[in-house]
Amino acid sequence: MNKKFTKKVCVFLSAQNLKKEYEEPALKLVNLLVVNGFSFVYGGSERGLMKKAADLVRVKKGKIIAVVSEEFREVWRSDVDKQIICPNIPDRKKEVLKVSDALIVLPGGTGTLDEMMEAIETKKWGNHNKPIILLNIENFWNGLIEQFNKLVTEKFLDRHLKDLVYVTDDVDKAIEYLKGELK
Repeated sequence: MNKKFTKKVCVFLSAQNLKKEYEEPALKLVNLLVVNGFSFVYGGSERGLMKKAADLVRVKKGKIIAVVSEEFREVWRSDVDKQIICPNIPDRKKEVLKVSDALIVLPGGTGTLDEMMEAIETKKWGNHNKPIILLNIENFWNGLIEQFNKLVTEKFLDRHLKDLVYVTDDVDKAIEYLKGELK
């Protein structure tokens, strides 16, 4: 088991307090990232699930990289291993893609959707080829997956979602996929 934390995985997750059906798989994922030697990259918040995930990484002696935006200064976490400060959200999204080796998208709100869509769109255009995992906990993303299928069917998009993103509802499969992609 590699505990050097050389590979950096960004997790898009909510700064809200969520139901256990969403929280438990998210924390299992974060635990497995640390156990498998991946650094935890995230938005740096001290609220909600973001806080709980970072707390877990700290307890497990993992590495935390916070990519933060000036807009959210009042909720920044202070005990991170590395903090990257960006002047605004658009710059923060670019920095996340720059510093991360892979991205995992958990159920979330408009911020998560925004970050995910930028990562998918920039991958579609060949700006990066980083693995993107869409963790479909409790079928949260089914509507979005259906919309992507419609985009292809109606000829608004010429590539299927599966060509850009690995979709699973299983945390263990997500980690196995990640390990295979980041050898």
